[in-house]
Amino acid sequence: MNRGASIAVLGASAALVVGSMLFLVVGIAAGVWQPRGAPPPRPSPTEFGGGGIQLGARSYGEFLQDVREGTVLQISQQEELIQVEAAFGSYTVSAPATADVYADVQAAAESGGVDVPPFASEGVEPVTVEYEEFLAQIETGRISDVTQQGDELHATGFSREYVTTLPSPSTNVLADIDAAARRGGVDPPVYTRIPGSP
Repeated sequence: MNRGASIAVLGASAALVVGSMLFLVVGIAAGVWQPRGAPPPRPSPTEFGGGGIQLGARSYGEFLQDVREGTVLQISQQEELIQVEAAFGSYTVSAPATADVYADVQAAAESGGVDVPPFASEGVEPVTVEYEEFLAQIETGRISDVTQQGDELHATGFSREYVTTLPSPSTNVLADIDAAARRGGVDPPVYTRIPGSP
């Protein structure tokens, strides 16, 4: 092989190597190709088209991580579905059955050192809890008001309602509520007893 042919072969080989590397770099940058084991890229606002991404595209844990990072701008919960408006677009996630979404969002925001994003909820089914868990929710400041009717208590939180039954007919609910609020250093919730309750 003469010298001119060798140079031509070397030039073609170099062009092939450079072309392949350029293909990989452009493919990764455009999101067309990802190295094996790489995490999925976050969607850009143009990928949403204003309609959000499919349910399940982000997990509840990823949603709370977005809250920690301060990228969540607004949250709306209707039953188990959570609509999230984020800095990079909007998406929908499913809340675990017994999750107090607002409390989880509040804790995530505090751990990330960011403000709690605006939150609205409707149609969330009440959760039945033990009396001790009901008092624990008061201690954390998550309960705004409590209504007693007979031996049943209904408590309203920021994003969820709780229902519990008194452990005994002689339970002093108001005293227990006040004690739980003092332990947590929070204001006690508003307590209402329905007339005619034993």
